[in-house]
Amino acid sequence: MAKFQSKPIVIEANKFNFNDTIPGVQWTEDSEPFVTTIHGNMCYLEDGDWVVQEPDGIHYYPVKPDIFEKRYEPLPAAAAKGGEDGDMRT
Repeated sequence: MAKFQSKPIVIEANKFNFNDTIPGVQWTEDSEPFVTTIHGNMCYLEDGDWVVQEPDGIHYYPVKPDIFEKRYEPLPAAAAKGGEDGDMRT
């Protein structure tokens, strides 16, 4: 079987906590926070989860803090500005 490596992409993410308003986070009638994935699934959030925006700009997915720290690192300030319009998604 052939092996492949992920292409590096820049993501937009926010760390969730119950006190902040985070783009993409919705709430059930029972006050449980969740995001809707690109596949239409409701994924419930816990305090400290990262909410990552899908490339379509509409959907989101959660990432547990330990996985997020292993997989992602902050961009330097100059690189975070992106192109002319600031869009870093590829």
